[in-house]
Amino acid sequence: MNQTKLALLSRKSLVAGLYVAALSFILTRPAHAYFDGGTISILLQGLLGGVAVAIASISLFWQKFRNFLLGNKSEKDEKELTHEQENVKDRTNKQELN
Repeated sequence: MNQTKLALLSRKSLVAGLYVAALSFILTRPAHAYFDGGTISILLQGLLGGVAVAIASISLFWQKFRNFLLGNKSEKDEKELTHEQENVKDRTNKQELN
């Protein structure tokens, strides 16, 4: 699927979800129920977990974006480059000996 079809499908799904949510809020009747401490605790824990995931994702994205703009390579890239340079040196030394 190309990007425009995927974006259009995503937008249609979002609009349909919003319609369903709006209708469920409009057509429901009061339940005369309450939230106990355990329910509130679980909801708060889920909310805080979502915030933590969002912050971590933004932080990782920002580091990659900043490194891209500054032209910095990650430590993994540096190690792979050093390892590859050592392999090339070993190959040239073996060729010189033959």
